[in-house]
Amino acid sequence: MSPNVVLSKSLRFLPLFIIETFTNYKHLIIAILLLSIYGCSSEDEQMVVVDNKVVEPSIVDVQKKSVTFYVSPKGNDSNDGLSLETAWQTSSRVNSEDVPQGFTIMFEGGNVYGALSFDENDGGDSNNRVHIESYGDVPATIQGLDFVNTSGFDINNLSVAIPTVAANDFPRNGIHIYSNLQDNKTLEGFTLSNLTISGAYTGILIQSTHDTSGFSDVLISGCTIYNCVES
Repeated sequence: MSPNVVLSKSLRFLPLFIIETFTNYKHLIIAILLLSIYGCSSEDEQMVVVDNKVVEPSIVDVQKKSVTFYVSPKGNDSNDGLSLETAWQTSSRVNSEDVPQGFTIMFEGGNVYGALSFDENDGGDSNNRVHIESYGDVPATIQGLDFVNTSGFDINNLSVAIPTVAANDFPRNGIHIYSNLQDNKTLEGFTLSNLTISGAYTGILIQSTHDTSGFSDVLISGCTIYNCVES
């Protein structure tokens, strides 16, 4: 990662190629000269450059620490999701986010939520995993989970119940962990624990389309699978 640089709002109009020079130590003198000309604004007006992108300081603060997001039918998808009082409402809101490593997503128990989908922009570190689980006295119900070309997830204390489909249709898989990566790429780190899975075609399916790639360090513990076409 390039060094973070604080910019005042008075510098936002500068051409991008000038801003990008701030992230190169060789051009530090340019940064100093520009700051001496335009000055620095107060802390509440500051912006930060991270990897050549200008972002709000609050976003950088969130990325630096593990964060818990809450989801509840009483929430609102326009909320920040960072507390019980400002919870998100739907799985769609979760799916719209790139979930960083080490974050936790908590679903209020006793309620039903749509399917969750994660890809290579989510998680990815077996040593700093994303946690997905319920809060409250009973598990939350999720209508399926998909993980595509990613790893580093702990899924705990959920009910995975697939909705009924028409007579001639097959239901989706309960939990589908899938990779189409090539070149001997192994994705590490899944824990599936204390889950109840029902109504699916396959309760838990772990799949790779290439023989030389796949998954390792996968733990399945305390899960109950029933009423599925295949377990």
